[in-house]
Amino acid sequence: MTMLQETSAPATTTPRESGDPVVTWAPSVNPGWIHHETALLVDRAQMLQGDVAELHTDAKEIDLAARTVGKARKSVTGLLAELGQDRGMSWSDIASWARVSVSAVRKWRQGGDSTPDNRNRLAMIAALLDWLSEYMIEDPAQWLEMEFPLPAGYHVRPLDLLFAGHVDGLLDIAAQRESVESVLDDTDPDWRDTRRSDFEVFDAGDGHRAIRPRKR
Repeated sequence: MTMLQETSAPATTTPRESGDPVVTWAPSVNPGWIHHETALLVDRAQMLQGDVAELHTDAKEIDLAARTVGKARKSVTGLLAELGQDRGMSWSDIASWARVSVSAVRKWRQGGDSTPDNRNRLAMIAALLDWLSEYMIEDPAQWLEMEFPLPAGYHVRPLDLLFAGHVDGLLDIAAQRESVESVLDDTDPDWRDTRRSDFEVFDAGDGHRAIRPRKR
């Protein structure tokens, strides 16, 4: 254990109003020693903060993986019914997440064949929607399609982060632990240049998405 190193200055007397003197001591601590010890504490705190953040990330990944395994017990048609009919997710976004066409999703709905990878991706987004519901987002499917409140000219949705594989950042935004800007700075440092656009994507009403000039 490190002991506090100090030297004592000569005793001084401080008179009271009553006239009785009070003996006080003026300890003198080495400023260099204080700086050294506080610097060590700062380094340890930063290391601990990094370890906690890493543990939190690992825990989220493990939890999401476990939820995905549970959802994968459903058939592809069952997962599509949950995502589209129960959750209200658009078929075009489901297709984009599954990396297939809207027509392929339509065939799955009718009992068409799919791959285990397709089924697992559908199970993962179904698990993610359940998780988002626990972060006090009442309609997570709709929330995923909404634009983040960014300056005019930027079109970024939660789905964009999801499609880019930034699930951890997306969950931090949902839980209000990180701002949208800070997550974008970490995941896409050039987003202020690359994501600026005078156009926006909208649901055309036929299961597809289209582009139109952004309203000013």
